Amino acid sequence: MQPVGRTKVFALVAGCCIAWLAGCSTPDEAPPSADTAMTAVPSVAASDTSKPPELGRASTDAEMTTPAALEDISPQTAPSAAGRESITAPPDVPVQSSSAAESSSAAQSPTSASGPPPAASTAVISNICSLISPSDVTTAIGAGNFDSASDISIGSTRACLYTTATGSYGLTITAESVKTYLGGDLANLAPTAAIATMVTAQSLSLDDVTTSDESVAGFPATRFAGTSAVTAVAVGYAVTVVNGVAITVSADGAELSSAPTTLGSYALAALRVIVGKLA
Repeated sequence: MQPVGRTKVFALVAGCCIAWLAGCSTPDEAPPSADTAMTAVPSVAASDTSKPPELGRASTDAEMTTPAALEDISPQTAPSAAGRESITAPPDVPVQSSSAAESSSAAQSPTSASGPPPAASTAVISNICSLISPSDVTTAIGAGNFDSASDISIGSTRACLYTTATGSYGLTITAESVKTYLGGDLANLAPTAAIATMVTAQSLSLDDVTTSDESVAGFPATRFAGTSAVTAVAVGYAVTVVNGVAITVSADGAELSSAPTTLGSYALAALRVIVGKLA
């Protein structure tokens, strides 16, 4: 038997020690490997990026609901109960009593003394042709044979032209509020002064003018006539102011009459008819 060298003895002893140590160690006590250490830490890059991370929002909600966060809200910045009510509650609507509503309606009624002209005046301004028929004109003046009525209103001036099929003579009735006639120049004038202003304005284009003061159903009126400075045709007029409405009637046509004063009489007769509709 050959002697064993010391080197071999030491190697044998060292191997036994290593084997003994390996048998004593357990898997739970084994140090983590490099691969295990790498997978233990969650990787943000490897996570699903299709969904936003919820950590930030959760922490924000938690901070907002913590008592410390609530203590940071001062009374000056926190909404008061009255403020919340003013936002959510509908405003109170004042309820007007029936008596107050009737008083307000009466104050705005057009029939009051300070309101617009009565309904009769409004009717004549709206449609003269429906107020007086061609036969009414023929009967009133006792001459001619009027068979047509045409609305020739322009702007605020209501007007109706009465004539015949031949158109050889005619009679025109116009009506306009004194608030707009001549730009409102008649609005603050007494009836006689307003009539004088109307005569002056309408006789500017006439030659050899004659005038006559009249009374129509108790209202002052004026009849005037002359010859047109442009066409040399005889024309007769009659004017008045009734309930805030300036009314003018004019008649012309040689077949009706060649005398200006006669045409003026025809105009005055038709004026009596329309004023009678208003009275």
